[in-house]
Amino acid sequence: MAPKHFNILLVDDSEADARLFQIALGEVAPRVSLYWVASGEEAIQALQGVDRFRDISGVDIVILDSNMPGNGGLDILQRIRGDEETRFRPVLVMSSSQDPRDVRRSYELGANSYFVKPMTLAGIQDVCQIISRYWLELAELPV
Repeated sequence: MAPKHFNILLVDDSEADARLFQIALGEVAPRVSLYWVASGEEAIQALQGVDRFRDISGVDIVILDSNMPGNGGLDILQRIRGDEETRFRPVLVMSSSQDPRDVRRSYELGANSYFVKPMTLAGIQDVCQIISRYWLELAELPV
């Protein structure tokens, strides 16, 4: 049987960070397509497979920046968990904050994981390696 291909949705308002994630994931997880969106509305559209996201064959994992302008990441997390179609999708929250209150709030809203956003390519490569090993190789994802 051929190895499974995975779709990861990165929700982050920083195009530069999205490019670093694309590079890092390409190096450690060649069976992954990374889709980047910069807003909460686009994230919901991508998860629902509507508009310009019709060609995505389902999102396996969401990596969500909690510190975004407008509808912040935690608002998006609430919407994901409140929707019958997306509520079981694994959501990994990343943030520049190490404040225990922010970590706790993310988990209260249904995050599957919380990590501090790396600030270097090497740090992003490390995170992508861990995500790949755990979420794409070990964990069983919902269908």
